[in-house]
Amino acid sequence: MKSNLEDRLLTDLQVSELAQVSVNTVRYWRQNGILPFVKVGKHPRVWLSEFNKAFQKPKIDPVGDGQRR
Repeated sequence: MKSNLEDRLLTDLQVSELAQVSVNTVRYWRQNGILPFVKVGKHPRVWLSEFNKAFQKPKIDPVGDGQRR
């Protein structure tokens, strides 16, 4: 159970709208382990915090050596 009171569960449609992709793309992400999900009954749901983690922009080293962190 998530302890963050701001976190919420999203449907595939809600994730697709946030990511601006098709619902089929969201299903692909779930099926291939790109996007963690939980089942509520038979329905897959994605925690908003997990969506945000999965799609954070990679951080670039401020030294400028081009290494992603």
